[in-house]
Amino acid sequence: MSYSDLKNKVNQYNESSTDYHLKQNENLRLLAEHIEKLEKNRDVSLEYLYSDIIQFDCGFSFQKPLGNPKYINACNYSTECIEISFHCRNLLPKKAETWTLNALKCFDHLLVHYVSNVLNETVIPSGRSIKETDVYSHFEKKGGDYTIIGTSFKTVYQKRNEFTHILYTEKDGKVQIRNLSNKQRAEKLNVIIDFFKKGLDLVLPLYKNHYVNN
Repeated sequence: MSYSDLKNKVNQYNESSTDYHLKQNENLRLLAEHIEKLEKNRDVSLEYLYSDIIQFDCGFSFQKPLGNPKYINACNYSTECIEISFHCRNLLPKKAETWTLNALKCFDHLLVHYVSNVLNETVIPSGRSIKETDVYSHFEKKGGDYTIIGTSFKTVYQKRNEFTHILYTEKDGKVQIRNLSNKQRAEKLNVIIDFFKKGLDLVLPLYKNHYVNN
């Protein structure tokens, strides 16, 4: 839902005096707070999302290192995430797939930039065209903290695929669609957030060491 849609929804409810809408006062209050937080953090949504996942203030702006339009593009994806849920650990399981997709696209900007512009290295495609997992594999092969970063992001990517690749074949050869319960989605989401945190905990000092200490 866009910012304007959220605002219109609040205004629509406030103009109504029906019993049904009066019962939504608490929901409206929370919705208004959500809008206020979104508008306050929209221009720094990447840093907000980053801090929310690692559970402390990252204390770093990625705007200058990434530059525009890369920073703006990354923020567009992080904004999508905080529009879904302002706190990732309060995310509804049914929203996990969309949130994870946008979070990966957001943080992929950081990984690609670091490889290309800080390490000045080239990611070798595993096929005809470059894929996100090629970037993660590049980190994995470097050893040390780089390996942990690559493995963490690859795990998130694979878990995200478990939401989207839901076809399976039974013993008799018939193809079926796997339905994930909310409990299964919640379990996968917890793994995703844990591995995002594990990887991002190590990405942050890489950026700080290069752009602050040099």
